[in-house]
Amino acid sequence: STLRWLSEMNKYLELREIGFHRPVVLREAERARRTFSLRLSQRKEIFSSHVGAVNSLDVDLAEGKYLLSGGADSVIAVFDLHEPPNEAHTKLKPLLRISRQEGGHTFGVSCVQWYPFDSGLFFTGSFDETVRIWDPNTQQTVKAFTMEGKVYALSLSPVATTHSLIAVGSEEQRPRLCDPRAGTSTHRLIGHTEAIMAIKWSPSDEFVLVTGSQDKTVRLWDIRKAAALKVFDQHFTDETHVGRQPFAIRSGARPTTTTSHTGTVTAVCFTPDGRHLLSSGTDHRMRCWDLHTGADTLVNYEGTRNSFKQGSQLAVSANGAVVYHPNGPETVAYLVHTGQIVDRYQGHYERVNACLFHPHYEELYTGGNDFKILVYTPEHERQQPTEMLIDDQDYWSDNY
Repeated sequence: STLRWLSEMNKYLELREIGFHRPVVLREAERARRTFSLRLSQRKEIFSSHVGAVNSLDVDLAEGKYLLSGGADSVIAVFDLHEPPNEAHTKLKPLLRISRQEGGHTFGVSCVQWYPFDSGLFFTGSFDETVRIWDPNTQQTVKAFTMEGKVYALSLSPVATTHSLIAVGSEEQRPRLCDPRAGTSTHRLIGHTEAIMAIKWSPSDEFVLVTGSQDKTVRLWDIRKAAALKVFDQHFTDETHVGRQPFAIRSGARPTTTTSHTGTVTAVCFTPDGRHLLSSGTDHRMRCWDLHTGADTLVNYEGTRNSFKQGSQLAVSANGAVVYHPNGPETVAYLVHTGQIVDRYQGHYERVNACLFHPHYEELYTGGNDFKILVYTPEHERQQPTEMLIDDQDYWSDNY
């Protein structure tokens, strides 16, 4: 209840005042409270302009203000998440909408992402076999890359200082790295035997990325090396790795092929500290991997459902405690390291494809086959101070 929350907050403040707690304790406690109290928002509604399934979502990290969506109807849309002050109910309409008729993709949009350091660019991948870079100010394509098949996933490093490479997963068996500055692909990573459905850069190392494929494997790469650093093996666990090499590279009896899942790998996601990796497959399993040892931590995420072979989007809370998994028409929240179910978020009428956790607002966004984008906000949410919205104009970049 609100009274209990206020009482707990006052207790933290009193302990902080007498020096019992460091400032970070109150911050992390409030972040945890918001993370564990998400509910379908009654005062913030996103008017999705999609007339097809919503496949991918992203929020800009530079300002934390703009939500980007891509759909099966080939539409790309951008929404301003800052709410007008003192409004009990806000319906957010798209600031821009790019469709096929307006020079957009000719087939469905499978993946979207903002440039991590500036909201002046965003990137999209499509089943029309292209990756495009967009300027939201002009709503025009800046550069386009042609792939050798449908594009399922793309990713840009949030910590890169020496490169701005786009990692692309497609029907092609080799993940491709594209350089926006040169306008060409630099090289391809060899190892997978089927299409790449999921791809993510590490949040802690600009040269490390991970891929998930229809060949049932999850691979860890250092782009400076020719071969994968690791092929995650579902038979190699925390209990079997002590004093031994991973089963995937041991001599002696071994399976003919190493697999991370017994079905297509459709999603991968790092924890914010970069120490663990979560993967989901059509075997109805989500696995948590220790990136240091390469072992499956054997966390049981009970009841995960994933039978659709198209790529999907997992999300992890900002404090790294909770993972959000699309589960048919609902989203299930699990504790990352124990597998305990925290909550089930409902509201969609058809399958959920994408989950996105806003690291600044501690809000959850989901997109589904019912064309909708839903918002889940913390309980006891307060209106933003009016002074935060003064001179709040829709310039996409400080450099514009």
